[in-house]
Amino acid sequence: VNGNAVTNLNGDEVGDRSAGSWTLKAENQAFEPGQTISLQLQANDEESVAGYQLALEYDAQSLILNDIKVLDEGSSENFAFNEVRPGLILMNWYDNGAEALKSVLPRIEFEALAAGQLSTSVRIVDDFLSAEAYPRVSATGDLEVKAINLEFTPGSSETLTLTSLRNIPNPFTGATRLQLTTQTNGLVRLYITDLDGKLVWSFEEHLEKGFHELLLTDDDLPGQGVYICRMLTESGHETIKLVKVSQP
Repeated sequence: VNGNAVTNLNGDEVGDRSAGSWTLKAENQAFEPGQTISLQLQANDEESVAGYQLALEYDAQSLILNDIKVLDEGSSENFAFNEVRPGLILMNWYDNGAEALKSVLPRIEFEALAAGQLSTSVRIVDDFLSAEAYPRVSATGDLEVKAINLEFTPGSSETLTLTSLRNIPNPFTGATRLQLTTQTNGLVRLYITDLDGKLVWSFEEHLEKGFHELLLTDDDLPGQGVYICRMLTESGHETIKLVKVSQP
């Protein structure tokens, strides 16, 4: 099903996309490079839904798709997905009369390439496929068309910090990458000093919320030793140590 006033695979007529929205929820989780992370979609309102379709976009610089599964694989013959390119997954499901909605909401498994959070790395987009759910009207049995929203809830087992900062590799010899994540748009200030407090490098720029990476080279940190890097944002601050060593 795609677009307005169309017919689904069961031949049911659906109306215009004007019946409000339908919310999917997922638990927000922080992740680190090399970590396997799962995103389980859940329905906020498990009304009688005859099908859904959506395009899920994820940050291909931070995540690699490993697998997509549904709870009841034996009865999910009408669930389909396709990773059309790294960073974009299309999926849809149509009710065959025997499946519970919660059994065909997928669990998506990623491998993390960089530090980040699901809430800033995954979203529903309408560019390639209209994100729509098709609930039945109880009085008539007809299908409505509702836009799908994705809402992230705080993780129960994760402490979601407002900012994060790290450098990879550490210790390092020539260059290292500063990786930072912020949860709000705004001014980001970075200061690197030596152990005597002398400023050797700084950065100040307005950044959008999410993950960012900056490369530090020998020109930025010419001497060996321990450096202190401080990040100040409107949502928090972080301090880390950078250790530059000689070539082996």
